[in-house]
Amino acid sequence: MKFFRAIWSIIRLRCPSCREQPMFDNPSLWNIKEIDKMPKYCPNCEQDFEPEPGFYYGAMFVSYGFTCFLLFFMLGISLLLFGAISRRFLYGS
Repeated sequence: MKFFRAIWSIIRLRCPSCREQPMFDNPSLWNIKEIDKMPKYCPNCEQDFEPEPGFYYGAMFVSYGFTCFLLFFMLGISLLLFGAISRRFLYGS
């Protein structure tokens, strides 16, 4: 039951701690200019919404490794199936 409440709060864009207050100042998806504006703290539970410096540093390396693996995998499949890498494969057109 806790899992579904957590998923529901994610869908509704609520605070991850108290699950009551909205995380964004304007939660409407139609106001594009202010779609990313959010307070520094949750007004209800004082949860800090700003990540620490270096928060995304590890994700950057995982993403880079995954992208390199995928690229070399696709190049290997291309070499096995076609014997050479075509310009169409490289340029995507």
